[in-house]
Formats: sequence, structure tokens, C-alpha cells
Amino acid sequence: MAAISAAAPYVARDRDLHNRALLRGWLYVVLLVLFALVLVGGATRLTDSGLSITQWKPIHGVIPPLNDAEWQEEFQLYQQIPQYAELNKGMSIEAFKSIFWWEWAHRILARSVGLVFALPLLFFWATRRIERGLGAKLVGILLLGGLQGAIGWWMVASGLVDRVSVSQYRLATHLTLAALIFTATMVVARGLAPHSEPAADRSTQRLAGFIVLLALIQIYLGGLVAEIDLD
Repeated sequence: MAAISAAAPYVARDRDLHNRALLRGWLYVVLLVLFALVLVGGATRLTDSGLSITQWKPIHGVIPPLNDAEWQEEFQLYQQIPQYAELNKGMSIEAFKSIFWWEWAHRILARSVGLVFALPLLFFWATRRIERGLGAKLVGILLLGGLQGAIGWWMVASGLVDRVSVSQYRLATHLTLAALIFTATMVVARGLAPHSEPAADRSTQRLAGFIVLLALIQIYLGGLVAEIDLD
């Protein structure tokens, strides 16, 4: 009996280390999907594809057009916005498909990262694998992800009336929040890793936080000029 009692702390420690490893691996997968999402988002911007889907359909929008009639319907919706009338008038439906697929892929990845984050989070929570203090951080990241989806549509909506592109301020907000979500996820994931060195002192942590803040400001400023066409 005494031996079992003596071993209990080691069993608990091994269980905690195992749970941390599972959570860390899950968050690294989330980071990979987030990275892919940012890359596709950049390609969507560079190809001027962001306004090719003019409606917000969180569920039905997962399924792309499957026949000629559905493609024509999507194309007709695009033809009603200023970008088509002023920049792409006369565009063929094949050319429209090329920009549609970029925006569709971006939205699908955005939905995917939500599922990749939310479903395992529910599982880990239900099986009590999330240690005290960690749950609030994970829920905070989830809420930021939901906010990002709303900001994404807010950004797209700015380019559907009276403009041929989205608002650069909304684009910069969207990009900066994406960087913030990526940073927060990375910080939590790395915090779950075993460390042989002691934590940095408070002044070093403040300096690191300040550098991250400067990087986010620079990302925001970059987003402002990313939506300005000089041609």
C-alpha cells in the first residue's frame, strides 16, 4: 500500500506530461492549418480573388458550384458588384472560376481551422486533459477565431458596394488578427513543452512582448498598403 502511495505522484506526473504532449501536438497541427490559411489568403489577395464570392453562407457555402447552372448563378452575382463592372467587364466564366477557387479555398481553410481547433478542444475538455489555467487561454483563442470570421466577412462586404476592392483598413485588421491568433497559439503550444532552462526574467519577457507588439504594428501597416493598387 505504501509503495502504491509513493508511486502515485510519478503516475500523475507521467499522465500530465502525456496530456501536455497531446495538447502540444494538436496545437502544432492547428498552426500548420493556420499557416496554410495565411498563404492562401495572400494568394487570394495577389490574384484579386477576394470578392469573387459575394455571399456569406457558413454552411451551404462549403459546397462549390457543381454544374453549369450553379456556375452561372455565382458568376451573375459577381457581375453585380463594382469590381466586375469597372475592372473585369467581359470576363469569361473560365476566368471567373480561377478567382472563385482561390476565395473558396480560403474560406474552406478558415472553416477547417475552426473545426480542427474546436472539436479536439471539446474532446480534451470532456476527458479532463486540460490543466487549470489553460482552458481560458484556449477558449480565448477560439473566440478570436470566431471574431476573425466575422471580420473576414466585414472586410469582404466593404468591397461589394461603391468600391472595386476591400477597405485597406479592414484588410489590415483581418491580417493583424490572423497574426495575433497564430502568435497566441504558438505561445500556448510552446508553454506546454518541457523546458530544461528556467523561465526568462520579467524584464526579458516584457522586451519580448514589446517586440511582438512592434511586429503586429508592422503587419498592420503592411496590410494598409497591400490593398493599394498603383496601376
